[in-house]
Amino acid sequence: MPLEPQAVERAERKIRQRNIEGNKPIVGLNVGAGVRWKKKAWTLDGYTALAERIHKSLNATVFLLYGPEDASRAAAVRAGVSIPIVDTGGTNTLPEFAAIVNMCSVVVTGDTLALHVAVGLGKRVVVLVGPTSAAELDLYNQGVILQGDVDCLGCYLPDCEKQPDCMETIGAEQVLQAVRDQLAQVER
Repeated sequence: MPLEPQAVERAERKIRQRNIEGNKPIVGLNVGAGVRWKKKAWTLDGYTALAERIHKSLNATVFLLYGPEDASRAAAVRAGVSIPIVDTGGTNTLPEFAAIVNMCSVVVTGDTLALHVAVGLGKRVVVLVGPTSAAELDLYNQGVILQGDVDCLGCYLPDCEKQPDCMETIGAEQVLQAVRDQLAQVER
């Protein structure tokens, strides 16, 4: 995926204002998934716990990635953490969003635009999949797909009454280990 030089410059200027440490790995957490499938995005508690663990146990910078439809989810994650988190903003243009994703060492996301941008940029990914089909995703050996522990994965239902639902059965420790494994791939 080609990056637009002007978008890269704007994104870097925006992030530099946050005074992040340049020598730390960056893990992008794409906390939304749009509005079509209510259970497509991982839980807010999961993202909040993961952000804390990434910062503390991996000594990494956490980027909050999202689009305009997911601003309230991003605000909830931001409010739920005690660590410094870089809010990249939900109103970036697509070229700016791609430039921000390109700054990440690893991206944690659902089956969303962020996944496809990250894979197109050659980034390592941890993909959390529930109501959509993991079999339809190709990560080109750039990451791992994690799925919940339910018998109805890939149902394509826009909403779900099952308790716990597929995304609720994915644990923060499981995702943290996947991030750790993907960071090890980056460091090779």
